[in-house]
Amino acid sequence: MTIEIKDNFPEIERLRISVNDVCNLNCLYCHRDGQLTRRNIRMIPKEREGILIELVEYGIHEAKVAAMEPLLNKDTPNFLKFLKTIGIPRTSLTTNGTHILNQGKKLEDSQVDEISISLDTLDNSTFEYLNQGNSQDLKNTLNGLIYLKNSTIPEINLNMTLTKANLGDLEKMVNFSSEMGFDLRVIPLITLMGQPSSIQPNLDELKKIRGYFNTLQRITPEDGKRKAYIDYRAGDIKVTLIDALCPDCETCGKDYALRLTSDGKLKPCLVSENGEIDILTPYRKCNMEEFYEKVQNAILFKKKGLMKYFIPDSKSFNGGFIPQEN
Repeated sequence: MTIEIKDNFPEIERLRISVNDVCNLNCLYCHRDGQLTRRNIRMIPKEREGILIELVEYGIHEAKVAAMEPLLNKDTPNFLKFLKTIGIPRTSLTTNGTHILNQGKKLEDSQVDEISISLDTLDNSTFEYLNQGNSQDLKNTLNGLIYLKNSTIPEINLNMTLTKANLGDLEKMVNFSSEMGFDLRVIPLITLMGQPSSIQPNLDELKKIRGYFNTLQRITPEDGKRKAYIDYRAGDIKVTLIDALCPDCETCGKDYALRLTSDGKLKPCLVSENGEIDILTPYRKCNMEEFYEKVQNAILFKKKGLMKYFIPDSKSFNGGFIPQEN
């Protein structure tokens, strides 16, 4: 059966792909990339590739591989390379960095455009508390960053989730990122999905975050398209403050990625498992008519902001969480 897509049907544009649901760290703030419950089924690589060949027909411009920890799968670099071979222009990977050295050469060969490394602190004790790792894990990540700095991969950046535990590390992380030449994304923790409230910054701490960023040069115009993303200049690097985990559903539909879970479901919403659409089952049954119907439903749920009907108590955080200065 061949797929026929109407000219005015929305494209997927951005797709976030989970290749597993396991991690070697246990970060206190982790939202499991929206996979809130343990998955009992997992796509095998051949199924994942076959599904992607079908999905690319719906216009994927960017694909980000982010699982729990993607590099626990030894085939992840090959999968990134595969995404390029089926015509996806831009690919990226999000990782905690502990396995970069093991897979570094393969990652260079994968033609990946961007790698984002989650790194919240340079302090061993804070890392052990917040990320539930050990000093060797942190050392592996830092050595991995050195490898990436000297690699052929075009874009490297760091992601820092800002909590009460590492609030004092913000300026250190900006300075470290500047020394490495990596852009930094700062994401203040908002406890929407059951993370411990003890690590959530309070109002005064959020004001301090705003105060620090006000010392940097803002380069995003006030009328920027993605309201939650505000870019600043710190020396030679860009520091992005991501001031809302959850925008309203319509904004999310326009600007944020649809997700393919490790068990073969298309997930319109990061903060809820409501609305997940199983496309693996019809694919395994070779029922492509049902498969295409479900894919198209998922795209429409996302693009049209229809998740608001599945999460009636959801709030709009489009204005951001961090208080503005009076």
